[in-house]
Amino acid sequence: MARTKVVAGHDSGLHGDYLAAASRSEDSSLAVGAHLVGSVPLASAEEVFRRVAGALGERLRRIPDGETGPRADWILWQYPVFCALPQFEVGPPGDSTYRALPKLRLRAGVSAEAVEFGSLGYADTAIASYREFARLKRDGVVPAHCRFQVCLPTPLAPVSAFVAPEYQAELETVYEAALLDELAQILVAVPADQLAVQWDARAEFALLEGLSAAWFSDVRGGVLERLLRLARHIPAAVELGFHLCYGDETHGHFVALEDSRKLVEIANALAASLFRPLNWLHMPAPHVEAEEYFAPLDALSLQGDTELYLGLLHRDDTVAGALERIAAASRHIQGFGIATDCGWGRGGSEAVDALLELHRLTSRPLPASVLRPGSDTFAWPDGFVPVLDQEWTTQPIDDTALAYDNVDEHGWYSNLNPTVEELAATVRDGDIVLDYSGGTGILLDRARLRIFSRPVGWLIVDA
Repeated sequence: MARTKVVAGHDSGLHGDYLAAASRSEDSSLAVGAHLVGSVPLASAEEVFRRVAGALGERLRRIPDGETGPRADWILWQYPVFCALPQFEVGPPGDSTYRALPKLRLRAGVSAEAVEFGSLGYADTAIASYREFARLKRDGVVPAHCRFQVCLPTPLAPVSAFVAPEYQAELETVYEAALLDELAQILVAVPADQLAVQWDARAEFALLEGLSAAWFSDVRGGVLERLLRLARHIPAAVELGFHLCYGDETHGHFVALEDSRKLVEIANALAASLFRPLNWLHMPAPHVEAEEYFAPLDALSLQGDTELYLGLLHRDDTVAGALERIAAASRHIQGFGIATDCGWGRGGSEAVDALLELHRLTSRPLPASVLRPGSDTFAWPDGFVPVLDQEWTTQPIDDTALAYDNVDEHGWYSNLNPTVEELAATVRDGDIVLDYSGGTGILLDRARLRIFSRPVGWLIVDA
């Protein structure tokens, strides 16, 4: 019998909404909602946001920036970050489930404490992408319910992929500190209620499968300790998810996925051990509908506020094949959303449209409680004229005024940030904000990039 196990006391959250939507749907053969694992091989973050939102906006809770450009191949762009440091020298290639690259080792006489990574690039790209995301959300291109999704590798991944085994233990701590500093910058720059952070756990499963040698004795315990430690750096107001990864099937999973037992074990341990909500969990599935693969899902125990996404879709998939796998999974778990087994970065841009359409045809929109239907249009009181009906209000704006109005990059306007945050925390539907600062209207512009869906009136008062 199809079922899901929901831990007592948490049965009224999002997972419960998904189950209710599934039971009411006229077509229960479809998954509920969709999730993008991370990379989308398009030209820019803006193109990713526009294409993805247009195709799947009502099916997605979060949208990543696609990890475009040099980030397309997951962590490979971090290899030059390591190589650029003078403390490293290049050694021979070693075993790796990711890439057979020359392993890096510390030069003679150099300690791990001497390594200073500086900028890794994750914060810079995330902050730049969020600016575009916020503008598109303000303009209605990105749906109001969607958050900005930042995907980060666990520190185990670059260290195990790029560093010689004898140096991995001491350099893990150094790289983890650098990555957490990048995370801290993102948490400062992106509002908590607009942010979702996904930890990509790939190296962990290579260790659990015995394909990579661990530098800690209790592999399962060490993996869980690290995942839980990373999760605790995400504030409760920021959404948290994990991508449990075995690579992508297009280029070969690093082991044959015979069943989901290890995935379920780690998922249950995370769900039981976190002292904050686990908002979503992604698990891959092979390109078959074998009953034995999905059977361990009988034992999956998620909190009621955790969304589950199964990576059932593949690049060369058919709708019929995907629906067969959905049906097979549904005999063991209900209320899940759909995804691919991994990111799309190495698949080429020509596959994007077909993958988006595959997600659309195999999933239903999110529950109404998530999409928050209804009018979000602010209505001024009867008889109120927002702009005076005078000739000057319709005159062309001269060049000087246009130049003065372009103040997005003026650093001293950062003094408005506390005001914008206070407004975001206090204004409610139907409120009217009187802005006596007038001038260029930059406070209103900043607020509209922060308060996206609330029906609020803004009255600018200027001499």
